[in-house]
Amino acid sequence: MLNRARPILVASLAIGVAVIALAATPAVADDPVVKPRIDQVLHTGAKVPSTPPGGILICEGRGFPDAVIGGRAKPPEPKEGDPPPDPRKPAEPGPEVVNAKLGNRTVTVLGSQYGKCTVSVPHDMKPGNYDLQIFVGREKSNAVKVQVLSLEEFKKAFGDREGESTTSLENHFEKWKKRLSIDKFEFGTDPKSGKRIATVEGTGKFPDRTYVVLQLKLTRKSEHDARKVKNGVQKVKVNDAKFTAEFGPFDSGFLAGIYQVEATVDPTKNPHVKKEIASMVTAGEKQVVTGWKKKKWTAREFLTHGGEEERKAEGIAIKQHYFDALAIVNDLVEQLDLAYASTAKSLFKQGSKYDDAKWFEHMKAHRLLRRDRATGRWDEKWLARIRDDKRFLTSSYHFDPDKYLEWVRDEQIPTIAALQRKHTEYKDQYVALRFPEASLKLEHMLSVIFVLTQKRSAEFWTHNELPIPKEIKGPGEMGPLPTTPAVSVAYIRDSYHEIVRMVELKDWSPPTGEGEDEGGSDD
Repeated sequence: MLNRARPILVASLAIGVAVIALAATPAVADDPVVKPRIDQVLHTGAKVPSTPPGGILICEGRGFPDAVIGGRAKPPEPKEGDPPPDPRKPAEPGPEVVNAKLGNRTVTVLGSQYGKCTVSVPHDMKPGNYDLQIFVGREKSNAVKVQVLSLEEFKKAFGDREGESTTSLENHFEKWKKRLSIDKFEFGTDPKSGKRIATVEGTGKFPDRTYVVLQLKLTRKSEHDARKVKNGVQKVKVNDAKFTAEFGPFDSGFLAGIYQVEATVDPTKNPHVKKEIASMVTAGEKQVVTGWKKKKWTAREFLTHGGEEERKAEGIAIKQHYFDALAIVNDLVEQLDLAYASTAKSLFKQGSKYDDAKWFEHMKAHRLLRRDRATGRWDEKWLARIRDDKRFLTSSYHFDPDKYLEWVRDEQIPTIAALQRKHTEYKDQYVALRFPEASLKLEHMLSVIFVLTQKRSAEFWTHNELPIPKEIKGPGEMGPLPTTPAVSVAYIRDSYHEIVRMVELKDWSPPTGEGEDEGGSDD
């Protein structure tokens, strides 16, 4: 069955009948907009976040792009090969604009980045309770209650802080952040097994027995957009201000790319660290130590593995894998549609013939008819093909269960299982994949095709009051199936187009030996 797969023209894909009949899925942006959200405000009083007029509020959350004073977005970073900037001409700001509102007043954004936004409270702001919201372009965050206290009220609540920076708690955190670092990160070979390992050594100037969580990842577009390596998480203890870890040995290989190791110390998971924090801050700040409950200290180090030529070669191999897999998927769904259209004539048997009009309406209801793209009418070639297909019928249009079962058992299911095994072998080659979402979608597609084969086949046995064979009842050689959002050809169609988008197969064809490129958006 595998040799039945034909090359696909991805620009005009046809996954079965439903794929042609339905419109293409809309394109999905590579970088979806993240709605801004305030999770907490650092300067907190006993009840609500508090600040005096002229103070600041530091909001932690998500969806805050890099921006400078007044919410003006930072200019885009120059790309390699761009001409040097003209110092006489100010750089154009980026597209994002960050604003904030405190009550009904627009207040100044001192700066923002993806996890934090700092807001200035006007000196003439009257004491009281206000809703604080952050605006990124047209998107607005949730509202958080904040309290503006008079200077006298603020001193009474937090101690005499006159002349002291309201960000001293943040300064403490920054000092502790410098205590964590990764001093060594390298790939090597295990002397016993000869397999690949990753070695990490670091400094953690924290009390002994502090837990450091280490994660080994393959980056995609930035250090904040990375995926974990298989078995790439370890929890180690600090001893004499040092920690070490070894990942592996790995049975799989490392794709060429940039790897990162991330070390994290979470004070909420280390009580002795939390206790030491409390001992370092002032009496007023002890009331706001709870504001650190979501804070973590993190250090990262990066390592480039493999060269550009290796990455390009791997990129071509990855595209070829998905190109071949989608060709087989295309053929599997077409064969499933053909088998059902052929056998469904037995559902409308009349004497030694069948009612073609009722069969036609049944095909239309199940979206098994195709349209001619040029005329918009029914595709007569396809209609003739499914009308003439009588492989699973007797001469008088009775259902032939033996022939149908032979097709399911000896062709359809083995082809699905073979592609599943091939994809598993592809995944097992590497400790991390470039397109994990595409990999998961392909697995789901195969399980949906298998379940559809079961459901459509069982319909004929049930209609003829025959016991359903075990080959159709259970997964057989497919093994356990992953959970899927929907069992439909529409789901297969959508996943098909998503994989084409992710791996950038729309205009790609297998290389001929010249002009190969890697491609792939690495979503």
